[in-house]
Amino acid sequence: MSFLSMKFLLFLAAAVAGYYVIPRQLQWVWLLIFSYIFLSGLRPGGGSVHPDHYRHYFLGGLWLEHTDRGSRPRPEP
Repeated sequence: MSFLSMKFLLFLAAAVAGYYVIPRQLQWVWLLIFSYIFLSGLRPGGGSVHPDHYRHYFLGGLWLEHTDRGSRPRPEP
């Protein structure tokens, strides 16, 4: 999926619009679903992404959250 294609722009518009429409507690699920769709679209044959990739993304997110804690105060929910 090219970043300059109409397919990607429609995908991005749907992801952003849905993110702001659904309740805050479910936004992480929305992002997980769209990340799976995006990663599946990058493979030449489509299909599923190996579960190890998600483990790396999850651990990377935890690391980013940990390194970001002291830089600025978190907004109240």
